[in-house]
Amino acid sequence: MLSSRYAIVNNLWYLHVLRDLIPGGLLSHWRGDADTIFGNVLIPDTIRQESDSEYGGMLSVGNSEIGLRRIMSLPSVFRAICMNGCIWEQEKGSKISQVHKGVIDLEQLKQSIKKNLEKQIPLLGDGIKQHLGLRGRGLGDVTPLQGLAELARTFKLSKKEAIAVREAYDVEADSLGDVAKTAFGLTQAVTRAGQKLSAQKWFDFDRIGGDMQTMTDDKWNNFRSRAGKLDTSEVEKLTGLVV
Repeated sequence: MLSSRYAIVNNLWYLHVLRDLIPGGLLSHWRGDADTIFGNVLIPDTIRQESDSEYGGMLSVGNSEIGLRRIMSLPSVFRAICMNGCIWEQEKGSKISQVHKGVIDLEQLKQSIKKNLEKQIPLLGDGIKQHLGLRGRGLGDVTPLQGLAELARTFKLSKKEAIAVREAYDVEADSLGDVAKTAFGLTQAVTRAGQKLSAQKWFDFDRIGGDMQTMTDDKWNNFRSRAGKLDTSEVEKLTGLVV
């Protein structure tokens, strides 16, 4: 049940706005339905080829006509080989989030979305560079399982979610080799795992990927230090290797 103050914003209207404001944008990662939008819009001009895959910028977009999601647009990075995404929102003015309450002026909302996109899209190139830079953040003496365990503890993953991340890491390790033993490998594991979870969890896991991507050097070093202190029993419990 929705209150009398709830203001519906039509999904089709929002998709038309995105189409008009992002010529050539490609709708991808679609996990929505007739009522709720869960998806990304790829920005073709940002796509670049790296040795392992194509990378590019995209916008994570959302809306719901039945009160499940706000209207939103968040900057993100994708890796084409597995369609992993990382959502970040630390930059001032880099997101839009409109609640469905009161009277909404659609023309004014469209202009707000337009101004927001003009701020977001220039950030995508730096986001891709930052994402690829995760390869330089090695685990050092920390084992991948310790890293995965600390990731599960830091972001309060359930046992089911931790198992999904561990299994996704194994897939990434097969293709990434030593690169898997970095912050890049951990980030790819969590975003890959999210693709097999619910639409909301998929979105949440992409945001965890964004949090990993935007860690400062001090936060990464602290993360790695905490991981290195985990003993075998803690690692097995946190990663779902034991009950």
